[in-house]
Amino acid sequence: MRNRIVACAALAICVANITNTAENVFVTNLLLGRTGAHLGCYLKAKAVAAYLDVPFVLTPFPYSKEFKLHTADPLWAKRHEGKKIVIRTKKQLEKIKSDLDKLPTKQVTYQVHGCLRINNGQLLSKEEKDRLLTPIKEIDGPHPPVGHASVAVHVRTGGGFDSKHDIATQPERFPGINYYAKQIQHLADTHPDKKLWCFIFTDHPTPETIVDTLAKLINAPNISMECRKKNRHNINIIEDIILMSRCRYLIKAKSSYSGMAAIIGKHEAVLDLKSGAFLNEPWRPGK
Repeated sequence: MRNRIVACAALAICVANITNTAENVFVTNLLLGRTGAHLGCYLKAKAVAAYLDVPFVLTPFPYSKEFKLHTADPLWAKRHEGKKIVIRTKKQLEKIKSDLDKLPTKQVTYQVHGCLRINNGQLLSKEEKDRLLTPIKEIDGPHPPVGHASVAVHVRTGGGFDSKHDIATQPERFPGINYYAKQIQHLADTHPDKKLWCFIFTDHPTPETIVDTLAKLINAPNISMECRKKNRHNINIIEDIILMSRCRYLIKAKSSYSGMAAIIGKHEAVLDLKSGAFLNEPWRPGK
């Protein structure tokens, strides 16, 4: 009986800490896109909560349970059913900050949209982001050959996820195989004394065909390439983000998925559409 009373008291304190704020204001994350977008929106929402100095309540999303972030904050529940306002712009956020003391006591929940431009690095430390985005399950690797520097190459083809229309109309997300070949060649040319081991991370069902095509386009004796032999677009979702983040170099297109690997990683260089071989030349779709 005593244990039950103690447990009830602890629960009451927890609920009180969540709900009895002066303005009864909360921040949560919106469910937009897929894993990379989910994680990015989560970090933005955490930063907004810190900026407004109000509680953050997690709206769970696919794979959130795989990260320690899922145990760091209270989860969305029916008690958070007050008025919902989506924050889309920094100007809107700043106005909310200045008006926070004038808000009514009736519950208000701010949902953070992925388009909100906010530097979460100013409000969340690198250590905190690393802690929250640490997977609960231990992930081993990557394992480049001895004496080789690891290069993560995120080749996004849209297989299994994206429609033909999206692939055709969003070339920055699907830039074509020549883009990746140029970036790998650039890395090889700028590091001629290094042996570079490129691991191809992709949603393509037969990654071997990508490796074969890249090998024909790249002229670099210091490059070796590898890929997962059996592949599906919906497996190794968390594992690949972590493995990409641990490589010394990262080559990516416009992608929130590999973008998260760049955020939590400590890469020596990240080559994307604005860097590497494309730093000082115009980019053309599929080139």
